[in-house]
Amino acid sequence: MTPSPLDFGSQITELSLSIEGSDVPLETWSCQPSASWVTVTPDSGTGNGQTKVTVERSGLAPGVHTAEIAVTTNLGNRTVEISLTVLGGTGLTGQIAFASNRNGDFDIHLMNVADKSVEALVTNVGDDVNPTWSPQGVLAFASNRGENFDIYQAGSSVPLISTSQDENYPSWSPDGEKLAFMREELGLDEEGATGMRWNLYVYAFAGGQETRLNNSQKIYWTQHPDKSGDMIEFHLGPVRPAWSPDSSKLYVACYRKVAGVANIADELLEFIVSDPTANVRGVDVNSGIGFSNDSFADVAPDGDRLAVACDPRVSVIDLDGQPVDPILPVGSDNGAAPTWTADGEHIAYAPLLDGRRDIYVIDTSMTATNTGMAYQRVQLTDDAAEDRTPVWKPAQ
Repeated sequence: MTPSPLDFGSQITELSLSIEGSDVPLETWSCQPSASWVTVTPDSGTGNGQTKVTVERSGLAPGVHTAEIAVTTNLGNRTVEISLTVLGGTGLTGQIAFASNRNGDFDIHLMNVADKSVEALVTNVGDDVNPTWSPQGVLAFASNRGENFDIYQAGSSVPLISTSQDENYPSWSPDGEKLAFMREELGLDEEGATGMRWNLYVYAFAGGQETRLNNSQKIYWTQHPDKSGDMIEFHLGPVRPAWSPDSSKLYVACYRKVAGVANIADELLEFIVSDPTANVRGVDVNSGIGFSNDSFADVAPDGDRLAVACDPRVSVIDLDGQPVDPILPVGSDNGAAPTWTADGEHIAYAPLLDGRRDIYVIDTSMTATNTGMAYQRVQLTDDAAEDRTPVWKPAQ
């Protein structure tokens, strides 16, 4: 039996076990685990074979756990030892800000990821949502404590950005000098009719100037360089803009409206921050993902990958839209708002499962493409409230 013993460590959830005769081929074999947290699939067969051994850590106390698999064959019996480690707490470090309605309306909360302890950061009448951090650890968010949504900084009762329109989905630049946000305004659609549209703006802290990244450009698609489209044909989604690590580009989801058909999901648009009227690069997202118009995205710290919230998975793509890895085959949706840790090894996200959103963290170092093993996923919140749009606080 190889390998033997099977050591799952603190993160691995699935390993393969080969069952073979050394000199004479097996005729029959069967496996019986000694613990309920071990599953063997298949648990019997004929001839030399391979089976999948899966372990389930939920419900196990912190520490090292051992079990055995009794393997019965026509050539004799063997025992395969199994061990795994359950870490104390979550086994993770860092802090995450998120929006939650656990106290009635939406407020901004801060979680210590190691022990899942939560404290309220921003509480006001109305909804405080969509937090974002500066590199120095200053918090900004959107709130409708006035007549509409405006952008605030924590500790100030005066809006940082405010008009008679809704300003929402703030996103602090990695260099700390700018804040991207979405503003809902009247504008022309693809049929020349007037309607409300979300537009992308950048606020510069030096001087307080706002710049709209125009909607009159051409779009050129990464996988179809011979084709282009007019920006007026596409609508930006109500999502948090995603910055490139060097603060030079922004990525925002878009969609098209087609008469008689539901909104047609499209891709991400890449804007050049220094040139508001520059043509836009459309990043095609793998057609098998099921991208939707309200999909959040986040750029990895290495600048080469995007985590995209899709239905039914969070997926990682390169900057040309080619899939790098589907983080989860199922169990997510297009509003899950993934966000990378600074080291690029974990993604926090808030999928809609069982009628509500909770916050999870995935270990991205365990990819199906390079290990053949499932991801380690840790659930951070588990309550009746809606917990959404997590963002990691920068280490200070």
